[in-house]
Amino acid sequence: MRLTTPDVLTQITRNDLNPSNGNMFLSWIYVVPDGPQGVMMEKACDNDKVYLQLREGDTDHPSLIICPRGFKHGSFLGKVWPGVTDATCDSIGPRVSWRMLTLGHFFVQQYTYFQKVERVALDALGGTTFDIADGPIDVLKIDRYQARVNADSYAWFVTELAWTIYCGRYFEPPMAGDDDDPN
Repeated sequence: MRLTTPDVLTQITRNDLNPSNGNMFLSWIYVVPDGPQGVMMEKACDNDKVYLQLREGDTDHPSLIICPRGFKHGSFLGKVWPGVTDATCDSIGPRVSWRMLTLGHFFVQQYTYFQKVERVALDALGGTTFDIADGPIDVLKIDRYQARVNADSYAWFVTELAWTIYCGRYFEPPMAGDDDDPN
């Protein structure tokens, strides 16, 4: 089976019984406060690089932790949180960069770890996604096989595509510093 990015993204969003309702398995994820869960004893939000963390993605009911720093990015739909500046087509600049990050980016990234959602696509990949490369520059540096199993590859694809459609323009490749999210 030849796996493509749309195949993986379709697995996240589809519902075989009623395609207009989205993937019912996403409702099986429990949003929980930060702290020890299962075999994970450390707190997710103590790591300054974690915005969201899906734990126990190989179970029917994984836990999702949403860290406060996940809310430090605006959205492209005008929904912002107190103290957060909304991201706009003007504010994100001409290149693919951390300025494009929204909470939605992190949700897509974490959904690729939920094996129930990615069942068919992940079987073709060997069972799971990994953290191989994070930012837009690093994602471009990995080879094709690594990109297929890298969670951030899918998140950056969706993020760039969403901004391209929303803003009605293409973005230049990232440059030095475009991986350096100050949040």
